[in-house]
Amino acid sequence: MKIRVLVCDSAREGYIAEHGLSLYIETARKKILFDFGQSDAFAVNAERLGADLSAVDFALLSHDHYDHGGGIGKFFTINPSAEVFAADDIFGMRYSRGGSKYIGIDFVLKGNPRFVPVKKRLEPDDGICISALDSFDEIYPVSGDGLYMSNGSAMLPDDFSHERYLILSENGKRVLVSGCSHKGILNIVNRFRPDIFIGGFHLSGAIGKHGEEYVLDIARRLDVLGGKYFTLHCTGESEYELMKTVLKGKLVSLRAGDVLSIIDSEASDG
Repeated sequence: MKIRVLVCDSAREGYIAEHGLSLYIETARKKILFDFGQSDAFAVNAERLGADLSAVDFALLSHDHYDHGGGIGKFFTINPSAEVFAADDIFGMRYSRGGSKYIGIDFVLKGNPRFVPVKKRLEPDDGICISALDSFDEIYPVSGDGLYMSNGSAMLPDDFSHERYLILSENGKRVLVSGCSHKGILNIVNRFRPDIFIGGFHLSGAIGKHGEEYVLDIARRLDVLGGKYFTLHCTGESEYELMKTVLKGKLVSLRAGDVLSIIDSEASDG
């Protein structure tokens, strides 16, 4: 299995950095696009990395925020047939900054027949699973962290019911890919118990809001749960450095332009 980082907040020289996430995943049987970033940058970086977007078998939208789904329209022009798996409520009214900034998906895409809803769990191929996280799996608190949804009459803390995860089983390894882990990195890892986790921890700014001990406690619990963590996008640079004092070689940061081989679970340059 090979994973190319197409979009991330930081990038290697020669690649575009952008607040967002997009990954090009090649398993033994399928080519998968996980998220689309917020612009056309994923397509530019894909060409530089030798990732053929027209050959993608299917795509997955992890959740309906603009920095993960902004490039969907561009993908539809490049790839004429691949379906996009996502929650069935991806055109919800999502907001940040106390409800003042819309951060959802462009409504011009609503109704496109290439969207395939995933309610709880779907297995599009052998060794590939797309799953939600049930409320009873939330054994650690889930914080909206300033993100809201509108029900048409009121602003409510986002419950992130629109978040989906990709679980890949290959070469005796269980790989979990998450977008932002809004449901809580501990809840997600505790539920799926991956050998390898790839994605954002959604901890950027957590030291300032909750203190260092809050972040260190998460790192210690992840260490107990086991596995190796490749993180990017919304984890936070200070939070990453602090967690690395606990997780050490089990925690690795990725950037746009990186290529990750799951056979040896080591990241290499693109």
